[in-house]
Amino acid sequence: MANKKEMLNSTSSSALQVMQENARVMTREDRRIVFEKLNEVYVSDKVGYDKGWTDEKVATDLGVPRAWVRLIREENFGDEVGNEDIRKSLEEGQTLIGEIKKIREGWLADQASIREIDESMRRLVSIGEKVERQLAEIQKVLK
Repeated sequence: MANKKEMLNSTSSSALQVMQENARVMTREDRRIVFEKLNEVYVSDKVGYDKGWTDEKVATDLGVPRAWVRLIREENFGDEVGNEDIRKSLEEGQTLIGEIKKIREGWLADQASIREIDESMRRLVSIGEKVERQLAEIQKVLK
């Protein structure tokens, strides 16, 4: 029972903290500080953040809500294109997905080939059995 109360209290306090952060009003000084930090770590609207930086990291570094960072970035810098690490990971992920699709297509093609070979083998066995019966009848007649 104590664990449930502790869990409810911790959940309530973390929810309250989020509400308090969102309730904070950004001052002119807060705007200036966020802007200056973004000016340091945001390369351009084409590149986005410098290596290792994201909206979340800027917010954590400054101790401000992430929403503030996003607002200032969107107004003055551009989209959260991500940093080089994120772009590299996305490219690697897309490459991996492409390779998986090729393997799957090859596997499906192999399965289709196996089914075709199996059907051909069944037909050959059937024809062979038919020839075998006919040979047995011919042997009876020749005796």
